[in-house]
Amino acid sequence: MKRRKPKGRIIFICVFLLAVSFIYGYYTKDNTIEEKITLGPKKVEEKIPTENENVKIPKKETRKTIEETKKNMEANIDEEKINEELVTEKTQMVFKTHYEKYNDIQVEKKKVPKDVIGSNMETFKDYVKNTYSNWKIREINKNEVELYKNSDEIPPNYYVIKELDGYLAVYKTDKDGKFELVEKTDIPLNILGETDIGYIKAGIKKKTLEEIYAVLEDYSS
Repeated sequence: MKRRKPKGRIIFICVFLLAVSFIYGYYTKDNTIEEKITLGPKKVEEKIPTENENVKIPKKETRKTIEETKKNMEANIDEEKINEELVTEKTQMVFKTHYEKYNDIQVEKKKVPKDVIGSNMETFKDYVKNTYSNWKIREINKNEVELYKNSDEIPPNYYVIKELDGYLAVYKTDKDGKFELVEKTDIPLNILGETDIGYIKAGIKKKTLEEIYAVLEDYSS
């Protein structure tokens, strides 16, 4: 007679192990979830570069913004500096005229008008621009304002040989370009050749009297 295998015992053991595994897994998962809820999300620490670490170079746009900000600050400083300086009685106005045909620069200095004394540089600059619109401002500060222009006219204090009543005469130019008679010579115009007569009619211009007398000496000999 065959002996019966203990199937019931085996089935019981399997069911028991399965139940234990289920209970263990359930509590383990529950504890993990509870731990996550308690601790919360993991914080990301902000890393601060040390002295030995390389610092990232700002982008091109950032550098451009920094440069523009720096320029604006410098411009504001310059503007404040201009406004701090005031016009005084010692402030001079320097006029420089370049006579291009004669390659000569004439300089004239004047005192500033009384009604602008005490003005800041910005106000003074506006005054100069409006009053001397045909001049260029080269420099302006509390000591002086330098104005410049080009001219095709004859410079002042030049000497000119011209014809007067059939004779050679010497003239001098004033600051307005007008001729003032210096002397009338006894050298007649008709003794000169056609070329020299043309020079006299156009006016022979020299900077000094010595140069004028040298020309007259040639014509009288």
